[in-house]
Amino acid sequence: MDAAAFKQTVCSCIDRMYGVAVAITGSEADAADAVQDACMKLWERRGSLGGVANVAAYACGAARNAAIDIVNRRRPAIGADEMVALASDADIERDYERREQLEGVKKLLASLPDGQRIVFAMREFEGCTMEEIESATGFSSANVRVLLCRARGAVKKYFAKI
Repeated sequence: MDAAAFKQTVCSCIDRMYGVAVAITGSEADAADAVQDACMKLWERRGSLGGVANVAAYACGAARNAAIDIVNRRRPAIGADEMVALASDADIERDYERREQLEGVKKLLASLPDGQRIVFAMREFEGCTMEEIESATGFSSANVRVLLCRARGAVKKYFAKI
């Protein structure tokens, strides 16, 4: 695959890759790093991309893997952007509640098994179809539905407590 074909196929799905990475990492900066890492790996393997049936799904899978690597390398923390946003609000109590909810959601997503977290993020945050999720993850159709149902149930249970 030459540079023009790479740009047309892989770079056209950068937004989708970024959405998947943000959903997994919870941080825009980490997501950008994950997408960059994924693009570098895809560029290095561009010679073998011609045999891939769905390059967009393959690229999203690469972004997902890079994002998981980043999450595994760091501890969950509130990003600098989120700290600035929290500090700029006048209502301290509301800030505390929002921060607490954000931490709770991050912990909830982090506590989900990898399969559930990935499928949930791809479906709910990125808007991927079931077929795209199946292709990117390698899970069967039934497994994707079960993982999505379990993840949604965990999220619903969390918000019912609040």
